Amino acid sequence: MTDDEMLAEQKRIEQEFERAYDAHSLFGPVNSDEFLSMATQIFCAAAFQDEAITGVGQKAARALAMRLSGFPDDVKNWRVTFLPMGLQKDQMATKAQKKSRAIALDVCRLILAGDLTTHATATVAAKRKVSPQKVTGDYYKYRGQFVDILRSQNPDNPNLSKLED
Repeated sequence: MTDDEMLAEQKRIEQEFERAYDAHSLFGPVNSDEFLSMATQIFCAAAFQDEAITGVGQKAARALAMRLSGFPDDVKNWRVTFLPMGLQKDQMATKAQKKSRAIALDVCRLILAGDLTTHATATVAAKRKVSPQKVTGDYYKYRGQFVDILRSQNPDNPNLSKLED
């Protein structure tokens, strides 16, 4: 996506946000995930500029503040939740996917610390009380994502070759 396309998309989001904001009383439809996602994106873009937050950025800030000051989603833990920027609920990882990624990350950490893959999978399987086959499957499923993340953080990391075939 070019810079012009990104600016055009940001403008489109700002216009759509303002229409929704102005169409509702007070601070917009703060119970709408789509509205809050747009507000978060606009607020983050405005917050990282070198000038005061005004206009549509201020409206986004007000909508987010209204959402934060409202009744929590999780009354037991007293939390207000937001979707991560740019993701929809159907793109969010399930509990099982999060658990599989955590298993794979444990194996990757052990391998990077110097363990052999077979020893690392056996250690994680015993620790998490799951089968070694599941641990191996999770490791190979998510290994590429961890390599990409580590490579983006430190492209010259010599230990990455331990995780690659």
